Amino acid sequence: MPDTPAFRCDKFGNGVDSYPSETDHGRLVGINVSGNAAYATDDTVTLAVLGIDGSLRVPPPERGLPSDFPLDEVELTPGEYILYIADEAQPWRALSEYGQRLVEETSHDTGVVLTDGPVDADPDSLLVALDGATADDDVGEHSGTVRRVAMDHPEQVVDSLGTLVDLLTAHLGDGETSGDSAEAWDRAAAAVDLAYAVSRAAREDPAAVAVHLDGLVEMLGHERTAVDQPTPRHLTDALDAIGRAETDEVAAALTRAIEGEADTAETALNALYRLEHRYSAGEHPLCEAPTVREAVDDATDREGTVGEAALDVGMIHGFHE
Repeated sequence: MPDTPAFRCDKFGNGVDSYPSETDHGRLVGINVSGNAAYATDDTVTLAVLGIDGSLRVPPPERGLPSDFPLDEVELTPGEYILYIADEAQPWRALSEYGQRLVEETSHDTGVVLTDGPVDADPDSLLVALDGATADDDVGEHSGTVRRVAMDHPEQVVDSLGTLVDLLTAHLGDGETSGDSAEAWDRAAAAVDLAYAVSRAAREDPAAVAVHLDGLVEMLGHERTAVDQPTPRHLTDALDAIGRAETDEVAAALTRAIEGEADTAETALNALYRLEHRYSAGEHPLCEAPTVREAVDDATDREGTVGEAALDVGMIHGFHE
């Protein structure tokens, strides 16, 4: 729906009016900041997207919000909960006392989501503020606004990609996103927001994101796992998008990485492992690229963790054939 504002569209550009108003998962209450349609009953919230064929698809729990989120534990109604994540970021952030207080103090109609329209802000200024933020600053506010700018104006995020990728790499690499402290939780939430912005930029301008492939692969490949937590899921979305749009360039870069030094090779194989897991039928062009397949096969003969990673990637790919 080209005439539908971005903030009223899902991640694939379908307008909210394209969705059925009532389903087995409850009534439609709007589109959340990740571009998923949100349905609610009296005690549950479900996120869904429209498939290419027009069917309503509800992602499995590991791909987003569980269908049976324990709303009673945070004392929120589905409408209040959806309102909160529409204004902020990921579902688990509603568990904080700040989140509960925000919902309690708001005067918004909890039956309506995202009625305020697009956000106008300068991504560069937001990223600078986020980079210098401390535990006492509004880390979540800065990163959440970056996310919303990415949804409404992805072309602006493309212009700030270098800063965005550098900042996200730093957050994921310095340990600030692990631990039980309030700062660690804020940093983890910020990482999710920034990763979403990268994925949105990748759909807007794949070639621009492909320039930063090394940083993207480094963030994705720090461990070899199929666990689809929000931050790596968004980064996998980005690799997915640029791998389809710029297949030859990305395949060549991955091939060079796999054939390179041990640390670089293992990281590239781990990133590819995530993509292989996502496409169980093996239909992604990057996974099927002959140069990539040959590089993976050759890497199985290498010693240590590189050979192990290559064997794992080859085994997953083997299920597709």
